[in-house]
Amino acid sequence: MTLAQELAEFAAGCRDKGVPAAVRADVPHRILDIVGLALAAYPGSPDGLTGPPTALEGRFGFYAAHTGAFDADAVVAGLGERWELLRTVYKPYPSNHFTHPGIDCALALRAAGLDPAAIDAVELAVPGPVLRTIAEPAAEKAHPRSAYHAKFSGPYTVAAALLGGGGLGLALSDFEHLDEARLALAARVTCVADERASALFPHAFAAALTVTTVDGRQLTHRVDSSRGGPEHPLTADELTTKFATNASRTVPAAQVRSLQTAVLNGAAAATILRLAQSP
Repeated sequence: MTLAQELAEFAAGCRDKGVPAAVRADVPHRILDIVGLALAAYPGSPDGLTGPPTALEGRFGFYAAHTGAFDADAVVAGLGERWELLRTVYKPYPSNHFTHPGIDCALALRAAGLDPAAIDAVELAVPGPVLRTIAEPAAEKAHPRSAYHAKFSGPYTVAAALLGGGGLGLALSDFEHLDEARLALAARVTCVADERASALFPHAFAAALTVTTVDGRQLTHRVDSSRGGPEHPLTADELTTKFATNASRTVPAAQVRSLQTAVLNGAAAATILRLAQSP
């Protein structure tokens, strides 16, 4: 039996037997999309239409095109029992995910009382494979060309976190324009590969941040997984803050609260859509 057929039979079982509401609410949209494709490829399609039987796992299928490999067990093991949505990683900061552990470290040092004015130099140690994304070319990452470019800069995001930002540490408003103070501090940040972080990658995004102060002290903070994942999940209050911070960019504050309540209470889609629209 092909993977498409297995997924199709699973989908048919859900349709015929019904899926508990609590489980149904946890089904990721991408899984539903894949199941839809599987149904179209299944010879037993109600409409009599068939598709390539190995559209997912075949030589020219989805997995070969996007991952270069196919592991059937990774896809179908625990099907209907294990829900990957529970392992969803929520991004607390609006920047490239590889920058997040460095931001976590910077925020921790700031919370511990580090005065940005006392910083002489900073070393950001990250997994080797991410250096080309957030650290190279070094000159451009230290002085990004635009606010959007800054979201992919290890030096700039660390500098922004050390100086303090909005939301859960850094917010969208922190990337509306390049800030001169952040650029000046980013110029003092050096990025290097870290053996421990490299060993954990890509199953976890780790980093270590070492700050040398003007009086010669060295302060270091390390994280083995970034904030927002299964190991360090955001709290309910933090998720609410993230939601409100994002929604308030287009929706009035009073309306944000109503929208938040509607989402949490599982209101109808039409109600949520109405509340999400600006007056």
